Amino acid sequence: MQHPRLAERLYNEPLLLLPEKAEVIERVFAAYQAGDEAKLPKWEPEREHAALLVPARRTEAGYSLTAHGVAIVPMMGSLVQRAGGLDAMSGLTGYNRVTAMLDAAMRDPLVRGVVLDVDSPGGEVAGAFELASFIANAPKPVYAVANELAASAAYLIASAATEIYLPSTAQVGSVGVVLLHQDRSEVIAKSGVRYTPIFAGAKKIDGSSLTPLSEGARLDLQARVDDVHEQFIAAVAERRGIKPKAVRDTEAGMLSASRAVAEGFADKVGTLTDAITALHAELARPGFTLKTRAASEDGSLIADGGGKDEDMSKTIEQPAAATATDLANERAAGYAQAEKDLTPKAKAEGATEERARIAAILAHDEAKERPAAARQVAMETDMPVATAAKFLAGLPKESPTKPANALAAAMPPNPSIGAGGEKPDKPAGKTINAQGIFAKRAEQAKAALAR
Repeated sequence: MQHPRLAERLYNEPLLLLPEKAEVIERVFAAYQAGDEAKLPKWEPEREHAALLVPARRTEAGYSLTAHGVAIVPMMGSLVQRAGGLDAMSGLTGYNRVTAMLDAAMRDPLVRGVVLDVDSPGGEVAGAFELASFIANAPKPVYAVANELAASAAYLIASAATEIYLPSTAQVGSVGVVLLHQDRSEVIAKSGVRYTPIFAGAKKIDGSSLTPLSEGARLDLQARVDDVHEQFIAAVAERRGIKPKAVRDTEAGMLSASRAVAEGFADKVGTLTDAITALHAELARPGFTLKTRAASEDGSLIADGGGKDEDMSKTIEQPAAATATDLANERAAGYAQAEKDLTPKAKAEGATEERARIAAILAHDEAKERPAAARQVAMETDMPVATAAKFLAGLPKESPTKPANALAAAMPPNPSIGAGGEKPDKPAGKTINAQGIFAKRAEQAKAALAR
């Protein structure tokens, strides 16, 4: 099988994903398996915030920021735990990417609130609950907008927000779990290949695509799906203030905007612009405060589990009249202090690492017969040790008589000093030696006594 790591994430794993989207992904994967990827339509990334009517600038952290301190964090496409470079190429978004943007927004003093711009059919289970918990315990208000779809994992994450907005044509829900199993046994049999698994443990190969799914394996997979489903229901019920039975009774169906608001699965019918404007107004409200999680004695953060505010959190007053300039100056001061605190340590660590690099290059076996080249590489380049060793190995060995450095080669020979050091062909009196010096001093002494 090609792409085994992708197969591991697609098959035999519970997915918080719309069933029809799971089928599309499976068909695309099957096309790659068969070598028919050229027949697939070319994917083109959608523009983020296409309908945004509020001026906002894009930041280096990935989110957009309005003049009133609202960060807009996009969460588009199918969701996976770690997308890496795939998100920009295939329409996937990693929970790790969204978490990184949210974390940066929470730390940015220019940001006073966040709007999560969601348009997703859901995705993997791994990472979804953790991201939802991050949002539920965020120290700054987070609004979510289903723009135009927040299904399954995407709705789980949106349900943790302070408020949920959705346009009149949007849909939310699909509080359910799907799991795909691929049985390739008939295809393999037709190919003439026979697989003979050798294993220990009765359940070791349960769910393998090489054999039909046994009843015992099916029941185990169903139990995993049911467990995730119950966690999903409990999370939505707790964060939206809905009875678990009401969530379960949706039978993982999708809800229209009007029904979602009526039944408590969303708060207001409105666009992304409406949500941003509403958060602007909330932040400007006199007496508005931000609640942060309290720090425990060991310095870690305690998540607010619904206890009393005085026990679990502290309140930080945020002056509504603060201007963008004030906040920018605050952030600049923070950066300056961080640089002052960290720069000496970073320089010391860098110097230590550089000395170790130089010493390692000069002591390397490849440097022993190329000392001049080794010194030049170590002192005048930033090559890592392995790269420098490879470079030196490609150079010819240096001659033992070769001067150690250019300075030594340019120095004239030492003058001939010492008794008997003069050469026969040198004019008399031109050679400096000990015998001549003592003879001259004796003559000078005799002359002084004669006076």
